[in-house]
Amino acid sequence: MSERMNSLLQVEPPAYLNMEETGRLADNWDLWRTQYGDFRTLTEMDRESSLVQLASFRHTNGPNALRVINGFTYSPDEDRVVWQVVMAKMERYCLGESNETYERYIFNQRKQQH
Repeated sequence: MSERMNSLLQVEPPAYLNMEETGRLADNWDLWRTQYGDFRTLTEMDRESSLVQLASFRHTNGPNALRVINGFTYSPDEDRVVWQVVMAKMERYCLGESNETYERYIFNQRKQQH
């Protein structure tokens, strides 16, 4: 095993993305994304192949997020083995969920006028 891979194994990845806390997915995503960015920096992940980077991203997200990731669709111009493409889709999913929750809240707060 290379010295670089050995150092990769010594840095703990972030905890799985918490997708079960209702109404906090955007906040949880923000925190997880920051921690994952630090993990990538500390492990010099950008030196690895695209497939290794994608596997790292999917693995550190956890099983609930992986189910979401596996359901993404890709246009012909999107490369599904580039981790940044998958991350952008995950970000849209997480932030879209928070917007939907907020919109539902606003909708339910409407008042009838007499």
